[in-house]
Amino acid sequence: MSYKSLFNRLKNIIISPSAEWKEIQKDELTGLNVVHQFALPLIALSAIAAFIGTAIYLEGFNVEESLKKALLVFVSLFSSIYVSMGAIYFLMPKFNLTQDRNNVFRFVAYSSAVIFAIKFVTELFPELFFLKILNLYTAYIIWEGVTPIFNVDEKDKASFVVFCSFVIIAGNYAVFSLLRILMPGF
Repeated sequence: MSYKSLFNRLKNIIISPSAEWKEIQKDELTGLNVVHQFALPLIALSAIAAFIGTAIYLEGFNVEESLKKALLVFVSLFSSIYVSMGAIYFLMPKFNLTQDRNNVFRFVAYSSAVIFAIKFVTELFPELFFLKILNLYTAYIIWEGVTPIFNVDEKDKASFVVFCSFVIIAGNYAVFSLLRILMPGF
């Protein structure tokens, strides 16, 4: 996936998720390829933004603190993707869904698009922290994606969307907070 197609996918999943999920459904990419070609570049960009933002806004340029923040952002976003994937995959039978790792990988990676975009902006410009409320838009992206990706029954759709939204959004903050606790001095 080229960077142009990556940013087009990011833009489309945010602006018109219903149409983009239908395109995603047609893709032949495996879940792991989606993580490597879509999620990892966006996570890396967020980490670079964290490095630059910390270097700019921290009093005096401190490479160590900037690297710690970049590492924290990278590891937390990457880990939260896998934690979310594991939780959703594990509980799929509770929602009468067939467990399919590729679909779960694809679903979580693309559903996290808003989280990646907001993280990039707020790490680069910390004064825009209020934009983090827009992470709730992830729930709408998930709402539009569960039917084309998982073929969820209408009776289970609302509860599955609430579960996935909680896991993806709160999981991101939980992993970030846990890693922050485990990284002393930051």
